Amino acid sequence: MPFKQAPFDPQRARQLHAQLVEQLMGDGLLDDPELARAFQIVPRHLFLPDHTLEQIYSDQALAVKRKAGAWVSSSSQPGMMAIMLAQLGLQPGHRVLEIGTGTGYNAALIAAIVGATGRVVSVDLEADLIKAARVHLDQAGYPEVDLRHADGALGAPDAAPFDRIIVTAGAWDLVPAWRTQLVPGGRIVVPMTIFPSLMLSLAFEQRGSVWEALSAHPCGFVLLRGSEAHPGRDWTSPRLVLHPRDERTTAIRSSATIEKEWSQIVVVWDEPHSPLSTSNP
Repeated sequence: MPFKQAPFDPQRARQLHAQLVEQLMGDGLLDDPELARAFQIVPRHLFLPDHTLEQIYSDQALAVKRKAGAWVSSSSQPGMMAIMLAQLGLQPGHRVLEIGTGTGYNAALIAAIVGATGRVVSVDLEADLIKAARVHLDQAGYPEVDLRHADGALGAPDAAPFDRIIVTAGAWDLVPAWRTQLVPGGRIVVPMTIFPSLMLSLAFEQRGSVWEALSAHPCGFVLLRGSEAHPGRDWTSPRLVLHPRDERTTAIRSSATIEKEWSQIVVVWDEPHSPLSTSNP
């Protein structure tokens, strides 16, 4: 017998919504008042009509679309959304590009923060997700969000430049289009694969010829697809070189250098809050 979802209970939805926001606040993830307000006013259940309220208002990621035997879209864990939006450093009036629309929930949170003077453009590779997200955003009161069925690796050149770019799929590198469509001094937040099984949400700003990460948080995302998808080759055997402390001839910084097809990533541990850098390809 097919699953029959219980009738929608608006009072229960409000209660669970408030509990989730309280939990995120207790975890220290909503210290920014504008970010907290966005989570308070945007109801997640409008974006996930096929899930139960208990699932929707728990701090967990929820699968949205499966294709060719693999999940290609999910609604991210609310706690991770809060972390990435805090990394993004949104302000009213910002022009924002989102790569990976999904359900549209994250775009609604962004729109709630940037306000009427800002602009949100969100692109997704799946046409049916864009269509559904349009319905969700309209119902939630954010018809101004500009949704596009397109390859996110190309960005949205006709709407550029952007003050902020956020990627909600696991990337392999900083795609050139994202960098060129960002204003000077702008910021890109992207989940990036560093090593196999290690993905970090990185908030990049350009410093001279390199892009430095202001913060890094472990995360897990469905991988970016399209023209800049992860390489098809096997990438499971990185080569590591250890220079023992007692064999050093000079004082050098403790770091890891990861050579990729386009960029070089340098991870530094020598002092608190050291940035992670990736050189310009």
